[in-house]
Amino acid sequence: MGEKPHADTDNVRYVQPEAEQIVARNAAWQPLVAPELGRMRTSADGLVFYSSRGPGHKGYHVCLECGRAEPAAEVAGGHKPLEGHRPLRGTRRNGDGLCPGNEKSFKITAPIALGYEAITDVAEIQPVGLETEGAAWAAVAALREALSRRIGIETNEIGMAVRSARTPLGQLTHSLYLYDRATGGAGFAPQAVRLFEDLLSEAARILDCAELGCVRGCSACVLTADIFDQQEIIDRQAARTWARATLTSLGCVTEADRAAPEARYCASLADALVQAADGDAQTITLWAGPETDPAGLANELFALTARQIVARGKRLRLVVEPAWLEGLDAAARLALRDSATTLELDLRKGAPPTHLNGARTLAHADGGKPSAWVSREHAAASLGSQWGQAAIRISTQSAPLTQGIDLDSLLPPSGTQYLEMTDQLDGDLVGFGRRFAALLLPPIRMVGGSGCLVGITYSDRYLQTPLTVRLLAEAARGPRDALGGDGDLTVQVVTNPLRKNERQPFAPDHDWQYGEDRDEVLIGLLEQAGFNVNLADSGAVHGRAMSLHFANGNTVRVVLDQGFGPWRAPKVARFDFGVDAATQLTRLSQFNAIISARGAGYAVVTT
Repeated sequence: MGEKPHADTDNVRYVQPEAEQIVARNAAWQPLVAPELGRMRTSADGLVFYSSRGPGHKGYHVCLECGRAEPAAEVAGGHKPLEGHRPLRGTRRNGDGLCPGNEKSFKITAPIALGYEAITDVAEIQPVGLETEGAAWAAVAALREALSRRIGIETNEIGMAVRSARTPLGQLTHSLYLYDRATGGAGFAPQAVRLFEDLLSEAARILDCAELGCVRGCSACVLTADIFDQQEIIDRQAARTWARATLTSLGCVTEADRAAPEARYCASLADALVQAADGDAQTITLWAGPETDPAGLANELFALTARQIVARGKRLRLVVEPAWLEGLDAAARLALRDSATTLELDLRKGAPPTHLNGARTLAHADGGKPSAWVSREHAAASLGSQWGQAAIRISTQSAPLTQGIDLDSLLPPSGTQYLEMTDQLDGDLVGFGRRFAALLLPPIRMVGGSGCLVGITYSDRYLQTPLTVRLLAEAARGPRDALGGDGDLTVQVVTNPLRKNERQPFAPDHDWQYGEDRDEVLIGLLEQAGFNVNLADSGAVHGRAMSLHFANGNTVRVVLDQGFGPWRAPKVARFDFGVDAATQLTRLSQFNAIISARGAGYAVVTT
């Protein structure tokens, strides 16, 4: 007979878990409604790292032969780690039944921590005024409970954490983390940023616990099973004071931002517009700023908001400035037309109403009580990632009359060659230039591009990542090789200074933090490809276009409505921004991966 069955899997004991390490990667900060109240950010590429160093935090010895681990704290003097251990299930044994790793000392590691990481949705809220850890735990627990109630989920579907931090002005506070426990994310935690003002109101009510004997926190308000270890320090009363003070501040607009007497801060313009569409507003009017990129109309936040408004049976007008419309190239006009058709926008042109404090109108909601949202921040009017930030809501008159735009007037002129780009250029990075030339040479020749190529000019104000710079170098090389350009061919690149990047870049499609690194790598890549390079790092206008100059005097213009931005490397690809520019250049020139486009848009070839 075999051994008697039992449930004793060696010696099982409880090991105190260690706090998760959470990073909201590749995410930019935005004001917590009003900048002086704090800041917040959300990331769909957040990292949650779980680890254990065992009893006494001394680590574990691990057998690399079978995988068995032993806490370093239990290794007595003179005793070898894992000495005479039996293998785990499925590993071959010696004749005496022991693990072969006993005979190979190098198979037993020095003390190490055990851990794993999960990629998920992370929201980080860093308010001003949460100086104590107990208040921070109570605040994040109340916000989690409020969020769970709002979106109808169980609280255990969202994890939470607290970490000491300092604001940009050096004030002591705490970062509040909410993250989706589901690996890969479920879209729950990011709602805390979009719905912050509403959640804060509910959190204040939760913190105002009426249970008898609740002083610091109880199971009826903020004390949950996963913060059992914080029960001695949690402080709901301090958190309640912070929540009430912040709610009061939200109604106190600074004099500089007060465009009207009853002005109030708006946490999320997108949410406010959808709520207006749920009410008596029949028409929502949006005013696009002069820095708007037509590709921004496909931005997830803007496109989702537009669809939600139209789905409620309300009319959505998009008003653009006449001078901005006239300055668009053919590809950008096509992108604007396509977005207006897809999102069912009533496209119009006109100047936005402005106010005495310099604020411009971002949006109108016409109904029983017309409202407007205004901002003094220019970026808030651009229909992109910063759309609607720092918005102030005021009561106003109905939106002024504007002139309609015939969508057919946005079509390219006769003779222009138009290409809709999907996955034609996907593939290995080193072959991008060859595919680029093969796709575009037929329309280039059809509009008069013939003879020897003598120069290339490329203008793009969004050349900000290593991948776009490398794609530009490959794309310039392709037509040069196919059209027989000589060795002295010059490439003129016009771009703009890098925008401020508060993120932590680590991938080839992340923005550089330092403009000098971008410039040196860009020039170096093109020189390695055999070009003479002239770089102007300012003065790039709207649009992304490559002009090919021929020996016979002809110039063919290839307009890419989204430039080289749509192509992405695999998520596992990494780029080291911490090394010097010369090393970055070497590594980027040797980098290769399978790239794919996320909606490459249009290419328009014209003279």
